[in-house]
Amino acid sequence: MSEWKQILIENLLFAADIGLICWFLRLYKNKYTTADQIKDLESIDWSAFKSDSSGCIEYGLVEGRVHSLEQPLKSQFTEDEGPIKYFKRVLLKSERNRGYWTDRQNVLSESYEKVKFALQDEKTAERILVTEPRLANYLQEALHTTHDHFEPCTRSLSESLFDRVVGEITKGYQTTEQILKNGTTMLGVGKIVYSNGSLELRKPTAKGTQYFLTSMSKSELITHLKSRATIFKVLAGVFGVTGLLILWVTTGSRIRKWIAQYRERAAVEEARQQLLVIRAVNTVHSRNRNADSDTDLTEDSDSPQRSPSSEANSCVICLINSRDIANRPCGHVCTCLNCYEAMPVPKHCPVCRSAINEIIPIYIP
Repeated sequence: MSEWKQILIENLLFAADIGLICWFLRLYKNKYTTADQIKDLESIDWSAFKSDSSGCIEYGLVEGRVHSLEQPLKSQFTEDEGPIKYFKRVLLKSERNRGYWTDRQNVLSESYEKVKFALQDEKTAERILVTEPRLANYLQEALHTTHDHFEPCTRSLSESLFDRVVGEITKGYQTTEQILKNGTTMLGVGKIVYSNGSLELRKPTAKGTQYFLTSMSKSELITHLKSRATIFKVLAGVFGVTGLLILWVTTGSRIRKWIAQYRERAAVEEARQQLLVIRAVNTVHSRNRNADSDTDLTEDSDSPQRSPSSEANSCVICLINSRDIANRPCGHVCTCLNCYEAMPVPKHCPVCRSAINEIIPIYIP
């Protein structure tokens, strides 16, 4: 994998981790703030509220028993009745996907019926009309299950074998019915309005407020919200630690790579300086020995001229420069300094392919 792809993957992982942390922290703050808001609320005084000239509480709390204001919906399977009825029938299957069997559901029919209902105060018999109940949180948990039955699908042996070969097995049908029963004690949290001589519980419009219809008590709802907030806080902490580990691993590997590259450049520069000194000294000696010669020996500091006698000492990579470094720990003398510097990291000996830990500048006359 190329370096830029590795850096891209690391940055994407870190960005995804930061996004999850922010999301869980937002959920934590949302749940905890809502719990504190509900904690500060008190059940309204129904009679006193009617006489209030404002006629509106932006965020209030009411408790009462469910009472249908129209003909209640009756269960198909029991004698229970209430203002909300939920029915669902699904087909359960198992499908083979890449060698593994997974369960799948096909919804055959699903219905949600409701009629107008109110919460009735037990003491004063006052009623408050509940509007838009489907938008409320935790209403589903308040529904009473009147029917939950699984009907297995009977198949012959040949049909079962054929289903397994095809990779799709029909298990059966699951039928569920739930009803919000009349008389259920409910807690409602939302906007309370006195309009046209009647009280109404509506979805709150104030920022940061939520709509609740639940069979839990006030203390149970607060405890539930705070427990959920704690879960989100723990998840944010877990992903925070994961992010720190990702940052530590990626940054540490990059720092180690930079240090290795710095040491490599320092070693190459040191070897270059030593070779320059060796070449300068040998050039002076050669000129002294050939003082009476018409041709002077000239060398380029980076690419020295080679005589025919030095053909056997040429670099095995470029075949031009002389071999001027020895690799350690293998000890092979096979390349010039320029080719060694151009070799990819990690560097390996061209002869034996062993790792090169150190180079020693040499001079072959």
